[in-house]
Order: sequence, then structure tokens, then C-alpha cells
Amino acid sequence: MAENQKLGPDATSSEYEAMRPLWRMVDAINGGAPAMRAAGTEYLPKFADEGEQDYKHRVAAAPFTNLYSDISRSLAAKPFAREVKLGGAPPDDVEQLCEDIDGEGNNLHVFAENVFALGIDKAWSWIFVDHTKVPPAENGRARTVAEEREAGARPLWVHIPADRMKAAYKVRDGVRDVWVHARIDETCIEQDGYGERTVERIRILDRPALKGLGGQVTFGPATYRVEEKKTLSDGRQVWEVVEGPAPLTIGVIPLVRFQPDKRKPPLRDLAWMQVEGFQQEANLKHTKEMTCFPMLAGQGVRQPMGEDDKPMRVPVGPRSVLFSEPDASGNHGTWEFLEPGAESIKTLMQGLDDHWTNMRDLGMQPLTKSNITIITSANVSKKANSALQAWTIQLKDALEQAFVFTAMWLGDESKAVEVDIHDDFSVDLEAGAELASVLNAEKQRIISKRTAGEEMQRRGVLSANWHPEREQEQLADEGADPNGGGEDDDAIDPRTGRPIGGGDEGVTPADMASLFDPSVMGAPL
Repeated sequence: MAENQKLGPDATSSEYEAMRPLWRMVDAINGGAPAMRAAGTEYLPKFADEGEQDYKHRVAAAPFTNLYSDISRSLAAKPFAREVKLGGAPPDDVEQLCEDIDGEGNNLHVFAENVFALGIDKAWSWIFVDHTKVPPAENGRARTVAEEREAGARPLWVHIPADRMKAAYKVRDGVRDVWVHARIDETCIEQDGYGERTVERIRILDRPALKGLGGQVTFGPATYRVEEKKTLSDGRQVWEVVEGPAPLTIGVIPLVRFQPDKRKPPLRDLAWMQVEGFQQEANLKHTKEMTCFPMLAGQGVRQPMGEDDKPMRVPVGPRSVLFSEPDASGNHGTWEFLEPGAESIKTLMQGLDDHWTNMRDLGMQPLTKSNITIITSANVSKKANSALQAWTIQLKDALEQAFVFTAMWLGDESKAVEVDIHDDFSVDLEAGAELASVLNAEKQRIISKRTAGEEMQRRGVLSANWHPEREQEQLADEGADPNGGGEDDDAIDPRTGRPIGGGDEGVTPADMASLFDPSVMGAPL
């Protein structure tokens, strides 16, 4: 206990320390070749008995093909192929907040994309629902929600990357878990004259434990304070409170953790494969340098000595001429180039190509179909068709939890909203084949033109602004048949798909049979 008291507010939790190697590895990978080379032996070990200079040369020349970042960005972009919006009819003030959700000009879509991308890279990501600070009223009392709004105060979402949350703890309070303590790294760089200085700050969010009747532990209202590391005149460094302690008026810690996969970091195995690929690629280049260049050999030639009585380097190149002086007996040596076989190089290259192929296959796995059950914060089971869809549902749940805290800051918890985010990735994967089936079904009058248009819009073929009624009006204005038929065709009832005032052809048994004809539809509906 006494040892723990010596720790400062920047102390990290055991969970943080367990994840630190992964975060450091992902940062190096995303930093590209310079960051991977700078990591040295952490990701590119030395060979046995390899000299320091030889190792430095090998590291400096190590190539780096970054498949991880490309796969990660592609997966992170999938849920944001369409704009993230609020569902239903959200309150005007909440909808207005979404246009600048963090007070830095980022709308809900951009903010959510950043949270998701870092979440799948580093296992989780955080949203802290803060509120702009306003001074107290003239008599020192706290301002009401209406007064704060009149003063321009508003909720603000703060995205906290995983490695800036030094520690966070939650406990079961009744029927749900609540955050009772968190420490956020808010270190920043500030102007110092014409230079700059780094200021280390930690924001501490806390809910004190209270003992109620019967010894039952409850938790008091949430508070916050900010501590800053300062250097005293004698050189000692201490932490001082520079803001707070002050209450969070909503009474709870408004913190949300987006964790895509509760079992393991989503892309951890892919990151390790990237490191292994870096090692293979670096070793392959080193092997080429050591074996693939012809070596000049002198048979029966005495190596010339320099003025310092040390062997001279033999000049080799297109503008160099080598002589072999005969000895006293008239014998002379010969020069020839030796070139090793390349079979081992081919084997190494094939192994590297196979490794990249396996890595791409692993990167596709989150998109492959599977039956996954996930649990949201409301303890409602949901099914996902793929891992990426499950991650997206977790993001949707995290954003909706953040809106619950936003509504609390607005003083009206009924303003919590639902978030509409794209998660139908099966459509993306099978768009080509399914689109052909949709068009054939419309041609066979199995579905209406309106339904076909809606399915095309769902697959991104038509823009989000496409509206069937407006399209019908435009077709009529252009003098075209909105039903797509010739001059003798009967008008089609858009509700039934049958001719109006004509025959009762409709859908025939032959039409239904065509649904199961692979030459017509490609596959049964």
C-alpha cells in the first residue's frame, strides 16, 4: 500500500502495461520504414556473431512493404462508405451538435471513423463526453442548464486513443457497470516565447466509494481535477493540481469504451505477420547483396600491397583494367568472376510471396460470413454475419451510449438517439452477382421497378439522393414510358406489377421457374 502511495497520477494500470507492446508495434508499423528501422533489434534481431557495423548497414537498407496499414485502412473504411447519421427524427439541438461533435469542426461521421480506425488497430478506443466550462453565476452558485446554454456552453466529445488512457476502472453498481475512476493523459506542447515546451498533465475522473446502511458500498457523484508535473527550484519534480477538484454536474463519469472484440485485439495476428514479413524481406535483400553479385577471383595473382604495407583493394568496374604480371619463370595468374547459384534466392522469394498471400487472406477474414452473437450495453443479443459487422455494431452501441451522456448534459435524457451506420457488408461483397439478379427479377416482373431501384440504391449503384417518385416525374417530363415498355405495352400498377386495365398476365409459372434457372438468375433467390 505504501509503495502504491509513491506512484504519481501518471501511473499505468496492469491492463495498460499488458497492451503496451501491441500499441508500440502498431505505431511502428503505421510509422512505415523509418519507424521500423528505428526500433532496431525489437523487430529485426541480429544474426549470430553479426558485427555492429554490419547490423547497422542491414537495418538501414531494410525494405518495408506495409500490407498491414493498407488492410487496416480498407477494413476501417467499410462502415463509412455511407454517411453516419442519426436515426428517426432526432431533436434539432442534438442534430446540430453532430455537425461539430468535438468542437474542432469534425462531424459525427469523421469522429466515428477516427474512433473505429484506432479501435481496430489498438484493441479499443475511448469517447469522453465533456462539456465546455462556464464561470459560475455572480453570486457564486452553479449555473442552470438554460443559463449554460445561453452562455454558449455545450457538450463536447473527446476522442481518447487507447494509449492515452493511463488507467480506467469500473464496478458493478446494481444492474450495470459504471466507471468509478479514470486517468487521462493530456500532455501537450505549449508556446514558450519563440520556442515551445512540453507540459505533462493528467485529468483524473473519480467517484468516491461510500458505505451505506448495512455496509453496502455505493458511489458518490463524479468529480474531476487536472494535475500538472512541475519542476521545483531544487530540481525535484512534483504533481500539482491546476484545475479542480470540481463536480461533474451529471453525477457520473461520461466515458465510453469502444472495444470491437471482447476476446482479443482484432488485428493483433495481422500485425505480427507484418513484423515477420519485414524480417523476411530484410533478410532476403541482405542475402541478395551477399550472394547475387559476381565476385572477382585472382588465381595465382599476388595481392598488391599499399604504402602502409596493408593489402590494397582491387579496383573493379567498367573503367578498370587488371593486369597479371608473369613471375620469374614466365608463369602468370588469371582473373575470373565467380557467380553463385540463385536457387536459394528463388526459394526465399517464393516464401516471402506466400507470406504476403497468407497475410492478405487473413486480412479478408473479418469480412467472411460467419454467425457471431454479440452483446450490447443493453444486454440484448444481436447476430452479425461477419466479424467486421460485429465490430460495427459495437461502434454503433458505443456512439449511442455517448449520446446518452450528451442528453444528460443537455438536461433532457429523452434526447438520447439511435445512430444509423452502414453494416450490410454482404451487399458490398456480392454486389455484382446480386445486382444482375435484381435486374433480371425486375425484367421478369417478379419485383417492381421501384423495388429494383431501392435495391440498386442499397448497393451504392444509385446515389443516396435518388427518389423513385421524383424519377417517375422526370421520366414523364422527358416523354419516356416510366414503366420501360414499348408503345403497345399496358401501364403497370406499381403496387402489384400487373398491367392496368388490360390482361391478367402478371407472374406466370414460367417466370417463377426462371428464378431457379441458373442461366437466368445465377442462383435461387
